[in-house]
Amino acid sequence: MTDRRTDRIIDVNLNRLSEGLRVVEDVVRLGLEKPRLLAGVRSLRTRIGKETRALRKRVILSRQSETDLGRGDRFDRAKRKSLEDVLLANFKRAEEAARVLEEG
Repeated sequence: MTDRRTDRIIDVNLNRLSEGLRVVEDVVRLGLEKPRLLAGVRSLRTRIGKETRALRKRVILSRQSETDLGRGDRFDRAKRKSLEDVLLANFKRAEEAARVLEEG
């Protein structure tokens, strides 16, 4: 069984992963308009959502948003100059979250 601190790390990274994939999906769908790529991204996002549902229900109980030192957007103020920048940043965001979860 994990401790509360580990659960908080898992919780924030599950959120980061799903948010990153959601942005990637939106860019592919509305910006690039690539149906086959969209199907793959959507499939990945929904599969991860289904496979982590029970874990999310457990770790959310450790969430402490109101006292989180990284709360808000104070730490990520990079301005994206193009749709490609948004896409790459969110691929990277999802990749980094997946790596943290892999270590956990």
